[in-house]
Amino acid sequence: MIKKLPDDFELTKRIIKRLSKYHAAAFYLESEQKIDSSQFNSSLYANKAIAETMFNETLEVFIEKVESWEGFEKFVEPLKNYRKNYMERGLKSYTPSSGPFSFNVLNHGDFHLKNILYKINDEGEVEDFIFFDYQVAIYATPAVDLSYALYNFVSDDNRENRYDELLKVYHEQFVEALKKFGYIKAPPTLLDLQVEMMKNGNVQVLLGVCFYPFLLFDFSTLTAEDVTAGPKAFKTKIFESENFKEVMRRELPKFLHKGYLK
Repeated sequence: MIKKLPDDFELTKRIIKRLSKYHAAAFYLESEQKIDSSQFNSSLYANKAIAETMFNETLEVFIEKVESWEGFEKFVEPLKNYRKNYMERGLKSYTPSSGPFSFNVLNHGDFHLKNILYKINDEGEVEDFIFFDYQVAIYATPAVDLSYALYNFVSDDNRENRYDELLKVYHEQFVEALKKFGYIKAPPTLLDLQVEMMKNGNVQVLLGVCFYPFLLFDFSTLTAEDVTAGPKAFKTKIFESENFKEVMRRELPKFLHKGYLK
């Protein structure tokens, strides 16, 4: 298991391509009515008690922290509005769309750094890798897994500078896989994929705020007092990371300007 976000863009592309093949396989099987997608209906929002602790409380602590950061004032009210609606919007993103232009795949559902195992050769290079832990697989927009990848696997630099390139890599592999499977209809376009990412941008906000800081934080700096002070105090310390603050300095304007905070 690799415990830090990989900077190697070629490795990132390899993993995104593998994810795309997996998505394309489910897309094709569903189109041929060879799988019952309705059974894949797990969701991070299914257990309200867990969602309260994992999301609502975390958003509350994050907003309190943003209020104390100089220069972040314009994000406070939009974030408060987002917190009011995150559950409703999230449930919509985790529900398969219907109609002639629907774009649904079987998402891994928890696609992050620690759910990938790597085979490393003697030269220290990644020879192969596998995904595991599919217990919250969900049939819905591919924006679910791709948003996970952006904030739980892709490095800051690659997300910031190569976002559109990664989506193109994903889409090209998706179309190629469908052709090999024998899919004869017109596949979703790259524009369709971009629209899916925009429509479901609320997922990026949730993952960027509630999951990503835990990947950046150096847990070796925690004291016994930090751990026993309670979850809110613990999360407050997580959000004090200067690295995370700098990431949010770049991400929050994008979330705001794209309309994800509403």
